[in-house]
Amino acid sequence: MKVIAVANAKGGVGKTTTAVSVGHALAQMALRVLLVDLDSQGHVAVSLGLPKKSGLYQAMIAGAPVCECTVPSGRELLDVLPGDKSTAGIRMMLAGEDYREQRLARMLRPLSDVYDVVMLDCGPTLDILNVNAIHAANEFILPLKCE
Repeated sequence: MKVIAVANAKGGVGKTTTAVSVGHALAQMALRVLLVDLDSQGHVAVSLGLPKKSGLYQAMIAGAPVCECTVPSGRELLDVLPGDKSTAGIRMMLAGEDYREQRLARMLRPLSDVYDVVMLDCGPTLDILNVNAIHAANEFILPLKCE
């Protein structure tokens, strides 16, 4: 399973647009894709016309199975693990945990039988969630705004 992080510490460079567009294109190529929203703004769901939900929080902190926290995107082979304002609480919950930077990678490992690609839409910071994305990913996309 490929895990692709779309990251940049700057906001407004097109991270979510890139993650959603590339994820959709990969799904159109008959790959099973999961879009994971690591940003508490929850824009992955919004960009797909879905309601924001605490899917990521439920999977990472509450211990719910990831497949129970995902929602269909309305597009074939493309699912979403949505985020919302509760995503910000993950940072605090992970603060005192051992091996906290590996939490996302451990959570994603069992999904290799379900998905071919996981796209991680990172927030515009270098926080523990983005450090988790760096540890979980084996490929990166760094969107830039030419200024």
